[in-house]
Amino acid sequence: MEGGKKDIRYITCGLILLTVIVVIWEIAVRTGLISTLALPLPSRVFTALANESTSAVFLKNWGRTVSMWAVSLTCGLFVGLLLGFTGGAYRGVYLAMLPLLGYLRSIPPIAMFPVALVAIGPGGLSICIVAALGAALYVFPGTVEAARESAERFHHLAAILGARRTQFLRVFVAPGAALHALASSRVAATYAFAVCVAGEMIIGGRAGVGAAILDLSERYRLEQAYAYVLCTGLVGLVIDALFAKVSKMSVLGSIHAPRA
Repeated sequence: MEGGKKDIRYITCGLILLTVIVVIWEIAVRTGLISTLALPLPSRVFTALANESTSAVFLKNWGRTVSMWAVSLTCGLFVGLLLGFTGGAYRGVYLAMLPLLGYLRSIPPIAMFPVALVAIGPGGLSICIVAALGAALYVFPGTVEAARESAERFHHLAAILGARRTQFLRVFVAPGAALHALASSRVAATYAFAVCVAGEMIIGGRAGVGAAILDLSERYRLEQAYAYVLCTGLVGLVIDALFAKVSKMSVLGSIHAPRA
């Protein structure tokens, strides 16, 4: 209970800080310290958000972005779990994959967009592949360690029970790897969302949240562009909060798992 009260206090302080920043921003623009050519009035941004949020175009853009994010995250978690489980269960496979995956992790996602553009073409498929790859690379290392730890922890118990290799991997190793993949999903989820929005700006064509922000900025409709940016931050915050709970539940599940 005490921890819950602390969390509420911290969240309240954070909201107060955001409010103060918005008020300072409003005052700075209204008094001319910041030109409206650089930043619009926050009050007008909120008004634009209220107007845009009921439009069909706004909902269509968000529907496209969220659907791409959901597909890319699901594929990324699956691939990261599969590779991590395989690498944790078979050390030779892990050592063989390590140089390639380490190399891919060092490449910024924006640098992958031109490659995807040439290899696949513009559009949602290229964005989904880049976002899924990034999510998988975030999930992979921790899943490997979780699978390896589960294999070492339950090795003797499986031998006593006479479990075959496939049973050992399915019953003892796979659950630990899956739990850690879920625990890693928080970073992967926010990462995939950011990549999807950025990809829509670069190779996504004229649809989606990122494309809308770019288009509105080019036409100097700053209030509407910032309304999309504001909403993007809110959606990202919701995603982070939801997957933080998923990660916490996964960690608690691994702590309470039976030990040999």
